[in-house]
Amino acid sequence: MKIYSTGMYYEPVIDRLPELKPLLKAVTGQNFRRIDRFIQLALIGVSRCSGEVSLPIETAIYLTSGQGDLEVMIDVLEQMLRDGKSPKPLSFINTVSNSACYHLAKYLHLKSRNCFVASHCFSFERALRLAMVDFLQGNLTSALVGSVDICVLPLAQHRQRIAVSPDTPVAEACHWLLLGDDDCLGEPMGEVEGVEHFGSKEALLVWLAALDVDNSWSIAGGHILPEEELVFYQELTLVGQQFQYRKNLAYYDTQTASAFSQYLEHGREGTLLHIETDGEGRYCTFLLKVF
Repeated sequence: MKIYSTGMYYEPVIDRLPELKPLLKAVTGQNFRRIDRFIQLALIGVSRCSGEVSLPIETAIYLTSGQGDLEVMIDVLEQMLRDGKSPKPLSFINTVSNSACYHLAKYLHLKSRNCFVASHCFSFERALRLAMVDFLQGNLTSALVGSVDICVLPLAQHRQRIAVSPDTPVAEACHWLLLGDDDCLGEPMGEVEGVEHFGSKEALLVWLAALDVDNSWSIAGGHILPEEELVFYQELTLVGQQFQYRKNLAYYDTQTASAFSQYLEHGREGTLLHIETDGEGRYCTFLLKVF
């Protein structure tokens, strides 16, 4: 799958949530009513990704998140369980996270398939995998694959929900890729050469041993993969250098998506081998080649 453009938003959250409405208006040129923070972030990122590209109307949308729309879900649960009231209709509708895809398709004037994937582990990789399957089956020629993670105050409770330590810096982020094999999308920046899932470390090792690596390759690991394990894979594959894209990032679940935007903007040709685990013996990899 060739990559034609990227778009992102990233902002660490210290004690308050950044205001999004002015940025959303500046980026999209439109006023949006009755949308929550999750949808705002999705629109900001996808607008930065689509830019001046004239998207085919059949462009598909694959949106993912580590936790989904936490803000609206917490609001609905508090209305029902704490206050004993029926949830507000708009809030209840937005508990279905795919409602964000509706707003994205409406904004971009798209009339193709869309899909939302929520997963604490491998979330961005799974969205890419779904898009890849549809490309291989000839179901589409262009797609937007994105991720959104929001913070919900108070941060102490938010850190508990996302299972990080009480002193972990956290952030809100949104990442998008425009993928396709259509010349009308412009000049490709790079290519996703494969997204692979492995049920065991042994299966991963067999796959790694078969790779044809040269000195243009780099290797990176997700936030769950231990550093010493990444070093082991680096020595096994003879990849010369690590790409430490997470070094200065505050935590959010779909940090893996940042590897794409950072590596594509790194200004060098080569292939990135990315490895992540779920901590329970399963692994996921992808290969990103920059032209």
